[in-house]
Amino acid sequence: IAHPEPLVRYLEKKYKVYHLRFADHHPFGEDDCERIIETYNQLKNSRTIVFTTEKDAARMRDAEARRHLQSLPLFYIPIEVKLENGSLFNSVIQASIG
Repeated sequence: IAHPEPLVRYLEKKYKVYHLRFADHHPFGEDDCERIIETYNQLKNSRTIVFTTEKDAARMRDAEARRHLQSLPLFYIPIEVKLENGSLFNSVIQASIG
């Protein structure tokens, strides 16, 4: 998330949060995975999870990241797209391909 503060504040109201910040569109590499694992292991108890966005989770699915992170309880918040005026959108698409 480019601006994660609202999500972090929301989560902090209910949970103990340790936020690892990465740039938006960050390509997760081996060093990043090791940092995530180290932090998880330092904070680990029976209720500790790794929580991210669906967008970042997708970048964590490449073979190298998946190999490193597969043992962690990784959860993500799904991305949902809603169009304010879906019928207008559909008509513009139909007109451009029609």
